[in-house]
Amino acid sequence: MNQDLSFNDLPGEILQEIFSQCLPHPSSIHALPRFGCQESFASLRNAPLLLCNVCKQWRAVAISSPNLWTTMSVIVRSGVAVPAPDLVSVWLYRSGALPLNLALYQQNESTANCVVTGHILSLFQRHISQWGDIHFELHGYDHSQSFAMNEQVGLLLHRFRLHTSLLYPEQEKALFSVLHRAPKLNTLHVSRIPDLDLFGGSPIPIPWPQLVHLCLDYVPAVGTALHILNMSPCLETCCMKIDAAKGSLLYHSSGLSRLRTLSVNLASESLACFFEQLTLPKLVDLTIFVRGPLEHYGWAQEQFDTFLIRSNCHIRRLEIHDTGMNSSEFAACVQHVGLQALAELIIDDTRGWTWDPFVTQEALRLLTFPLLLGQPYAYETFTSHQSSRSSVLSGGSIPHKSYLLPFLKELTIRGNCLLSPDGAVADMVESRWKYNIGKAARLKLVEVELPLNHVEDMRRLKGLQGEGLEVVLSQQY
Repeated sequence: MNQDLSFNDLPGEILQEIFSQCLPHPSSIHALPRFGCQESFASLRNAPLLLCNVCKQWRAVAISSPNLWTTMSVIVRSGVAVPAPDLVSVWLYRSGALPLNLALYQQNESTANCVVTGHILSLFQRHISQWGDIHFELHGYDHSQSFAMNEQVGLLLHRFRLHTSLLYPEQEKALFSVLHRAPKLNTLHVSRIPDLDLFGGSPIPIPWPQLVHLCLDYVPAVGTALHILNMSPCLETCCMKIDAAKGSLLYHSSGLSRLRTLSVNLASESLACFFEQLTLPKLVDLTIFVRGPLEHYGWAQEQFDTFLIRSNCHIRRLEIHDTGMNSSEFAACVQHVGLQALAELIIDDTRGWTWDPFVTQEALRLLTFPLLLGQPYAYETFTSHQSSRSSVLSGGSIPHKSYLLPFLKELTIRGNCLLSPDGAVADMVESRWKYNIGKAARLKLVEVELPLNHVEDMRRLKGLQGEGLEVVLSQQY
């Protein structure tokens, strides 16, 4: 064996493969650069530019490796692009014909920033047939011409994320033109869709049936959201912010058989009609943000119960924000058979001071394992206990000898929704941390915002933190 073989003696193909492993981690590739970052993806500290500065041979190999040049992120701030347009142009040229991952962040709508943003977009446009993963955050640009269309535009596009403000309609529609033919598009995350009507129609040809991941920061009405869901049978994740108008409710749910994650932000008066129209049998992750004037607040408990029963889903993660629940409605939720698979529960009630708290002593008692309350141990699983299930389906609740939320591992209570005697929170947490019996899960993470006078809760929870439980504590002021 030749002991004098050096690294530079390796074949170019081997060096190319080694160089590809030197690129920044994929998680950072898809993270949009933010204003204030000291360096972008195109930095002399990172491959591939770092590799070009080692020696002549490495530079030649790096420049001739298109896969090293397929990701470009640009920050526009104070009238300057980082990296500079000249480097952007050279970089994209070196990518050959491979699909491109492009990110562009514009700090604000200043005239200088609009001019530079327009220049960068024109450079990106030259390679529009290679667009694969796009993430733009824009506040306006001075080049309003439509993108040149040809039969190759959009063919490689699989992820399109566009957040806009202060754009003229023609600018916005020009950016959306890449969707006119995008057979591989499966992820769409946009601030709005131009001229979206109440039935989900738009001059922009959105390929709803092929979308797997969808996020819309603005939907004009709850009826529009329901129509969009009905047009998107392949969705697995969906996030929508829905305006207050109800729109057309001429909608029949055929059942979104693949949707696993749903996040909705909607007005309190829209809750009932939204839950009434949906059937989501595969749903495991549900996030609900509620907003609106206080005089209209009210949680649609009956419709929520019916939705869970009709869907027959097993939700593993539930996150609720400013729901306006009362204590009996929250108690009904934690007892509902459709939520007994929960592993994570997040309650965030930033407007809690405007109504009565709903995480009360009774709710904490329901969540406390019976052994700590002096009750006999009698754990029963909810999937196999048919009499319990039948009871809940007919409007009843889980039998009191069974543990509620037996799989819960992470619990968060934030805001002013908590009202209980000092020590009740610690009792509940301790029962789920220390007494790991039967098939019940053990708490791993507790985040709670305590009233100032809960001295015992604070002391005991810090003690459990010392025993290994992950505890995040804050106090209400």
